[in-house]
Amino acid sequence: MTGLAYFHWGALLLSIISAVLFRYRLLPERILLGLVAVGFMAFVLVSIIVLIALVVKGSFNAWFVGSLLSIVGVVFMVVRAAQLPVVNDVSTSADLKFSYAQTLRASHHHSLDGVSSHIVSSNLIMGDRCPELYAKALGVGKALGWEITYESPKQGVFEAYDRTKLLRFVDDIVVRVKSDQACTVDMRSASRLGKSDFGANAKRIQQFMQALEKDQS
Repeated sequence: MTGLAYFHWGALLLSIISAVLFRYRLLPERILLGLVAVGFMAFVLVSIIVLIALVVKGSFNAWFVGSLLSIVGVVFMVVRAAQLPVVNDVSTSADLKFSYAQTLRASHHHSLDGVSSHIVSSNLIMGDRCPELYAKALGVGKALGWEITYESPKQGVFEAYDRTKLLRFVDDIVVRVKSDQACTVDMRSASRLGKSDFGANAKRIQQFMQALEKDQS
């Protein structure tokens, strides 16, 4: 089992190192993303092999418990991901577009041409003082830690980006305050990488709208 132990620790170390490198973008993004995926899959595969080997040997030690917990954690993540829609671009309006964010994206990032295909009914309709509401919306975005990249008070639009907590994936954001009898606040949040955002964009929209509504009350 000694050789297998080396493989197990090696796969775990590769997962951790590649995740740290990706978080701080110490190598090209595409290379790091591949390393993270390879390290993770290698660790899961070796954990399964170790688990089977230990069961056959009848050795239910700390190594067995660690391997079992690893597999349980992976199964939990897979089940959780299966319950979420496979989307990476979420909006509260079918006509909300980015005007600046595409210039910040690399060739391997998702394109922002067109509108979001996943619409959620989370927009806000609040009062009739749109310039004041725009300023408050911008302030809420900054308070949430967003990096503001574009502002157009005349159009009632600003753009920003935010990062996920663990691997710091970048998601682009656009917020629009539109006057139509009352002021309507719409938002779109789109991931640069990945087929699924694991609910991050929808959660960000909900968080922003709740914070803005609380600020107005």
